[in-house]
Amino acid sequence: MRDKDYRLSQMKYKLKELERRRVKSVIWRLTRQQREFIEKLGYEVVPYLYEVQVKTMKNLSAIKNPKIKEVHYSCKKGKRAIVMKLNSKDMKDFEEYGIKFRPIKFMIKIIS
Repeated sequence: MRDKDYRLSQMKYKLKELERRRVKSVIWRLTRQQREFIEKLGYEVVPYLYEVQVKTMKNLSAIKNPKIKEVHYSCKKGKRAIVMKLNSKDMKDFEEYGIKFRPIKFMIKIIS
């Protein structure tokens, strides 16, 4: 438990140092606990990259979204998951087709 608290404390000091150097934003891979800690410090945390689980699709010619086609072809190539940026329209389409995704990297906005 003490080791986790030490890591969170070090993360706080690293963010303060970045703020002092006038860095606008950083992209980090965070756990849920780290994300909550950073939000509690007052920084804005936004999902940046998503891990998408691949699956095959039926009637591929009727699908308009090219990212859904990319998910289909990645499954055909034997991959289990792919990493990509998603916008709100893509997320809505993925939920419609039952494709699972989760954020893996976050952008921390230090200076707003």
